[in-house]
Amino acid sequence: MAPSQPLPKNYLERGDSGTLVKGLQGKLQALGFSVGSGGIDGDYGEGTEQAVKAFQRKYGLTADGIAGALTLAKLDEGYKASQKPTPTPAPKPTSKPTTPPAQDPAKEEPKVDKSKLPADPAAREEVNEAIERGITNGARPQDEAKRQDAMVMAKRAGDFQDYQIQNLYTTFQQVKDKLPLQKPEVWEEKLENGDVSQQEMLYLIAQLTLRSFE
Repeated sequence: MAPSQPLPKNYLERGDSGTLVKGLQGKLQALGFSVGSGGIDGDYGEGTEQAVKAFQRKYGLTADGIAGALTLAKLDEGYKASQKPTPTPAPKPTSKPTTPPAQDPAKEEPKVDKSKLPADPAAREEVNEAIERGITNGARPQDEAKRQDAMVMAKRAGDFQDYQIQNLYTTFQQVKDKLPLQKPEVWEEKLENGDVSQQEMLYLIAQLTLRSFE
C-alpha cells in the first residue's frame, strides 16, 4: 500500500509564509487592520497575528489569531464589499435664482449700529468702574466681544492697577510707624515706584490688615 499523504492546511497561522500570507495581509490592511511595521512581506508574524485577532473580535469570531476557514471567508466577504465602487448620485437640477422684488427706498428701515449705542443703564456703574480701573477704554460698550477680548479683560481685572498701589501706599504712609514691618523704607520705595509684584502686594495687604488690629 502507498503511504498516506498529509492533507493540505486550510488555515494560516503564525510562522507561515508565502503568497497566501501576502494575500491575507493585503486584505487586512485594505480593511484598516495594520499588520505591523513589516507591511505586506509574506511572513505571518506577531503583527499579522494581532491584525487577525482584531479582525476576529470586530466580526464576532474566536480571537485566536489563526486565519481559519470562517475567518478567511469573512475576510474575503469584507474585502469584496470594500472594492465595490460607490455610486455617484445624480446631480440635482439647479433652479433659476429668483430676483427679490425691489423695495421702496422710502419704506426701508434705517440700519442702526448697535455697537455705538451707550451702555445700558443697568450696566453703567460696572462699565464706569471698569474704565476707571483700566480694564477697558469704554469704547463701543455694546459691541460683541471675542473670547480673546474677554481673556484680556479678565487678566487686566486680575492685575493690580496703579490706583490700587497708590491707595496701598497712602495707607502704608499712615500706619508704617505703628507697624513693625521689616525694612519699611524698602516697601515705601517699591510702592512709590509701583514696582510691586502680585505676591508682594498680597503679602503687604495681609500684614497691614492683620497688624492694624493688634
